[in-house]
Amino acid sequence: MALVLFVSATLSFTACSSDDNAPKRNKEQYEGTWIADKLSYTIPGAPNPMEHDFTDMPGENAVSQADELILTEKTATLTEFFKNSETPKTTLGVVQNGVITFVDQNYTSRTINSATATTLSLTYYYTMRGATLPITVTYKRLK
Repeated sequence: MALVLFVSATLSFTACSSDDNAPKRNKEQYEGTWIADKLSYTIPGAPNPMEHDFTDMPGENAVSQADELILTEKTATLTEFFKNSETPKTTLGVVQNGVITFVDQNYTSRTINSATATTLSLTYYYTMRGATLPITVTYKRLK
């Protein structure tokens, strides 16, 4: 009799623990906080792609420290640290179908190429030195 009561109590506790009916969502691999690491692009007519540390980017958009990108399932927050500004610039956006679109129309959409536990890769069009070309930025996961 005691064994029957023990087994019945165990089954009832087990059944109740999964009855919350809450939908389960797998976290997207790209969700998290990312720090820009590398920047790569191909100059038309050049034989090989160019790759630099992100903080070595020249010109008017040179940065004092790497960009921070926070991604959730549906939102993006980009914080940039330009050398020519004392305060960081934060830009908000949305993530949909693997594309980040920023509210500020001066920012082109960024396509998520890949995301792993440690690395994120984005491609977008960027104008530098009078030419607009696709660049790829790789990020390291901060958290």
